[in-house]
Amino acid sequence: MGEHVVVFKLGGEKYGVPISQVKEIINFKPPTVLPDMADYFEGVINLRGEVIPVINLAARFSIAAEAGARGQIIVVEINEHRVGLVVGEVTEVVNLPQDAVQQAPALVANITGYVYGIAQFNDSLMILLDLSRVFSAEQLAALDKAS
Repeated sequence: MGEHVVVFKLGGEKYGVPISQVKEIINFKPPTVLPDMADYFEGVINLRGEVIPVINLAARFSIAAEAGARGQIIVVEINEHRVGLVVGEVTEVVNLPQDAVQQAPALVANITGYVYGIAQFNDSLMILLDLSRVFSAEQLAALDKAS
């Protein structure tokens, strides 16, 4: 049995997140900017009556974004918080065989905390993210207050 992940591009690299955390994928629409928020916080969007905070994932990871890198927003649920993640492009949903996923090297896992694995897939490497560790409980609470 494998693992289903949504694959997206960010800063020229491929990333994957568990499909179980993805609620929907929408085309980028400019969020309403709020004052005094973290650099990676883009603002909020209204998604069918629900106000969703939007995060620039490249800025959150300190990755230089390419021009036109705001292609789509992946709406995810992280610890009961709905958040929009700005990514370059969602490319596919794949079922990764278990033998394709390796644990992240200890140094990488210790530095970032949110990379749980590296997958070899279609002749390239994919970085697998644990979304529950991308933001602290305090950051998620601040996003909730903002929205």
